[in-house]
Amino acid sequence: MKQRNQRFDGGWKAPNDPLFYIDPYAPLLATGSIFGKNDWNTFDKGVLLSTCSNQTTFDWEFTPDITTPLNELIIYEMHLKGFTDAFSSQVQHPGTYLGMIEKIPYLKDLGINAVELLPIFEFNEMEWNGVNPRTNEKLCNYWGYSSLSFFSPMMRYGTTDDPFETADELKQLIKALHQAGIAVILDVVFNHTGEGNEKGPIYSYKKFANETYYLLDKQKAYLNYSGCGNSINASHPVVADLIISSLNHWAIEYKIDGFRFDLASEMTRNMDGSPSGQPPLFERILQDPILKEKYLLVEPWDASGLHQTGQLFKMNQWKTSSIAEWNDDYRDTVRKFIRGDDNITGRFAWRLCGSEDLFSPRGSPLNSLNFVTCHDGFTLHDLVSYNTKHNFDNGEHNQDGTNNNISWNCGQEGDTADSKIERLRDKQIKNFLVTLFLSHGIPMILSGDEYRHTKKGNNNTWCQNNELNWFLWSELLKNSSFIRFVKEIIKLRHRNLIIIKNRFMLQSDIEWHGRALFTPDWSPASKLISCSFLDENGKRILHAIWNSSDHSENVEIPQQDKAHEWKIVVHTAQLPPRDISDPKEAATFSGHALAVPPKTCIVLERK
Repeated sequence: MKQRNQRFDGGWKAPNDPLFYIDPYAPLLATGSIFGKNDWNTFDKGVLLSTCSNQTTFDWEFTPDITTPLNELIIYEMHLKGFTDAFSSQVQHPGTYLGMIEKIPYLKDLGINAVELLPIFEFNEMEWNGVNPRTNEKLCNYWGYSSLSFFSPMMRYGTTDDPFETADELKQLIKALHQAGIAVILDVVFNHTGEGNEKGPIYSYKKFANETYYLLDKQKAYLNYSGCGNSINASHPVVADLIISSLNHWAIEYKIDGFRFDLASEMTRNMDGSPSGQPPLFERILQDPILKEKYLLVEPWDASGLHQTGQLFKMNQWKTSSIAEWNDDYRDTVRKFIRGDDNITGRFAWRLCGSEDLFSPRGSPLNSLNFVTCHDGFTLHDLVSYNTKHNFDNGEHNQDGTNNNISWNCGQEGDTADSKIERLRDKQIKNFLVTLFLSHGIPMILSGDEYRHTKKGNNNTWCQNNELNWFLWSELLKNSSFIRFVKEIIKLRHRNLIIIKNRFMLQSDIEWHGRALFTPDWSPASKLISCSFLDENGKRILHAIWNSSDHSENVEIPQQDKAHEWKIVVHTAQLPPRDISDPKEAATFSGHALAVPPKTCIVLERK
């Protein structure tokens, strides 16, 4: 295998000999920097750079390590390229590591202290041959959930064809984020590779050790638990070595703070494909002196029905780590309650308090990563604007993407000029945001939700290199009131971190109410709940009310003494700026009951 220890000058190419393929441990790949211009199907396959080629002298200076406690994390899921791809981003290098650096002040001002980046491992964006039937434009693999190297950063997110310089540009971004106090979490795809099934290309793993790297059936056909053609054999010690080495490479060489494991349940399967009660890979991660100290987030399911929400962290020693599971039950329950479904109020209370029914007895609320939306599915705007998916631009006859959106269009599908419908949508989005940031656990917000980004009802935009996936900076001024709301609700959470505990709630931590004090209604028809959050002295510091019904409710409010009067800091039925206020500017509440309009959330904070 050809090694190259000096700087890449563009003069060396992979040998044309078809016996040469990508080294699975190659830390850098010289694949070009222009997105959409590389054709991996005709690319000269070769060992592009050796495993000892990327040791650089990058100056990290005195960049501090990120040690933000789990209960203080505010995670922002984002596509690195899409964040600055739009012309309105006005950055010098759109769609790149360097371009994102220019937008760090925006993230800091929003209140974000952790970014979760969609895949930045090297992938072939040109692998998809689909065409948009409406525009006839070629589609691509924009999201990047199709790794071809577990070590090399994506070259097309750099500004140069020099892979060493591209690596340094990524390090510049991470350094700048750390200096701003923002952790970097990578979405890592170890459940499958971009080599596909029997008809897929051969780039690396298939050539070197096909039966080692992949799960195969007795006829040597690829088992497909990922939904992408193949499944990585993560229980094999050789493959586990590769994954552990990759994680350490990113943690050490790039100072990455954490990892989100895509379709993690696939990685818990035995070598015959059966589920394992004690997956060896995860056991090794928790024994690794570096990795066990990182933020470890998992998607606890795969594409073949192995659903493990509330179970994956309990395997091996995950309970001792900074591990959180993407809580899809949180997502679904909150969507149903805010929509106004029947028989959901009690379940909503469990989710609000950290999902003790899922993560006890060995866990805590911090094992729950709470989200309402993510890259996969509707945005917050679309969640209240569409009843069904509209994925025709993906070229698959609207057959791709989930049909289980648990959404409600508030009376009209898509865009509307009806002010009443628009006002209702406005309230519903804010109700979701209040719920997310008052819930026990770790909150995650989808990039663009803060300004009501829409994907026009497309719930599977993996192949769209356009405004559906781009962050539209031109929309910020138009939707500034929403951005303000997000900023203020994050501040409210931070002001009251005392209620976000690393243990499940006791009776001394919370009081449940209904229309009358201390009489919560858990009946199937109930669509109203209120609660008081208490400090360590038993004093009420927050009181929250959710009315997801279609009519107004008169709700009793617990009394405070004169020194600790209630301030109405959130009222989603009010127009900005009265929808959310700083306690110093908020109206004082002095009565015994409060009229709560339909589809409204109200939060009172102790003076």
